[in-house]
Amino acid sequence: MSTTYSVHDEAGRKEMIQEMDVKKHEMEVLQVELKSLKPGARVYRQQPNSNIFFCSDREKELASCKKILNEMREKCEAVTGDDKC
Repeated sequence: MSTTYSVHDEAGRKEMIQEMDVKKHEMEVLQVELKSLKPGARVYRQQPNSNIFFCSDREKELASCKKILNEMREKCEAVTGDDKC
């Protein structure tokens, strides 16, 4: 019975790692896009769970993106036990 549990646990772990990789890649693309904008460019942030966008600052969004990326890397390292995340 414990063997079946560990197989399901491993499958869930792999799925979680794949999902984290996809989200990490999205954040890396966002970071590159934000860096490529001109300093005076307008940036809008979507309000969670709605279709409302608010004007934001490029530097603020870039800092937020970097923070999220670092958190995701730490979480990935904790789950995989590997520092290659």
